Amino acid sequence: MKIVSKIEVVAILDVGKTNKKLFLFDKQYQIVYQQKLTFAQKIDEDGYECEDLSAIEEFLFKTLRELIDSGKYDIRAINFSTYGASLVHIGVDGRPVVDMFNYLKPYPDGLLEKMFSNEKEQTQFELETCCPIQGNLNSGLQLFRICHQRKEIFSKTITTLHFPQYFSFLLTGKKYSDITSIGCHTSLWNFRKNNYHDWLTPLGISKKLAPVVANDTVEKVKFDDAYLLVGIGIHDSSAALVPYLKSIKDPFLLVSTGTWSITLNPFNNSPLTQEELKTGSLCYMNYLGKPVKASRVFLGSIYEKELNRILSYFHTDKEHIHSLDLDFALFSTIKPWDLNYKSKDDFLLEKFPYSSVELSQFSDYKHAYFQLIFELVNVQVNSVKSADPDNEIKQIFIDGGFGHNVVFMKAMAYLLKDKKVFAAEVPQSTSIGAALVIHNHWNDLSIEEGMVKLEEYSSVYNSIV
Repeated sequence: MKIVSKIEVVAILDVGKTNKKLFLFDKQYQIVYQQKLTFAQKIDEDGYECEDLSAIEEFLFKTLRELIDSGKYDIRAINFSTYGASLVHIGVDGRPVVDMFNYLKPYPDGLLEKMFSNEKEQTQFELETCCPIQGNLNSGLQLFRICHQRKEIFSKTITTLHFPQYFSFLLTGKKYSDITSIGCHTSLWNFRKNNYHDWLTPLGISKKLAPVVANDTVEKVKFDDAYLLVGIGIHDSSAALVPYLKSIKDPFLLVSTGTWSITLNPFNNSPLTQEELKTGSLCYMNYLGKPVKASRVFLGSIYEKELNRILSYFHTDKEHIHSLDLDFALFSTIKPWDLNYKSKDDFLLEKFPYSSVELSQFSDYKHAYFQLIFELVNVQVNSVKSADPDNEIKQIFIDGGFGHNVVFMKAMAYLLKDKKVFAAEVPQSTSIGAALVIHNHWNDLSIEEGMVKLEEYSSVYNSIV
């Protein structure tokens, strides 16, 4: 009888706002198994939608058992990646004492007046924590709220865990914090002192936070008949950056595009300025605990809104629009719709000039679409300049939706002619990033340099002028 050897793999639970995914990667980081589910949201005690943590927990445990019992895989390790701005408050019985707050919930009116007596105090706080005050999007302010308004929850809470560490805790029983979750616009971390901010201690919050350990920390546990090395988890934006940091040596900017377009500069450690705060800049933390300067614009959301307006007006379809190539003869005639518009002061794009344009002014859908791309690319270029104000970085990687948009990519390369512009792709980059941070614990192979797939657009400038 032939004995079939099991495939050595790492398991990754990737928890997004919409989809929950579990992957198995082999030692070359190829996907050998994947499952994706969408769970119905619960309604919390305030009447807002929130995650059903029990459903995700059941999915994790059930799927792990099925994979182990299949006999096909030798699951050596497991790690977790989740979205940020989310905390799980653990009681004495090891279970959540309340539903996890949805960071999109409105923040109570007037509560911040207990934290700041004037605008100057708030600005100084934002500079120290490297993020603007945005209510529940700052998970530290969720703690501030329960401390002041939900004291019964606060008193029942033994430990508050960031979302990725909750899943690690379920398997190990160990409570940790990771620096990428702490550093993602939480208002918990003083970037200037490289430590927790002083406001936490007087309120008794500090003693409810789990110890901070390195992102490559693992705990060995027995799960049914298998022994697993369990990671502590990582924030998703920081996880997506890991494959680039691990496989690319020269400095780069990563423009991660989706609903938001976020330009990440892992090579700019300068303190955040008041002007940068006003323009939507902030700092994340990479898996090594180093600040990552970031600028953001609501680019993808505006693109979808305005594209749908074009499609409706000109009676065309999205596939046709996305099949267009850059018509430079037409593109070179396009001028900014509003010369006075400064996108750096409008990162939510609430005053985006194109939104007020009457589409009847364009001769056809192509002209209307190229004007939209021209306006969006100029916004994106300004965002890039905000993340790299000294113009030191010479290569830019654009991943996500806009990385697949040929017109957008060629326009970016044209306007950033002094840089190399690449469309970049790492399949399931967030999950692979979570796997890579614990690579040395389970994988004896070296990390391949070709993990990031790049398509250069920089030469476009020379070919179209």
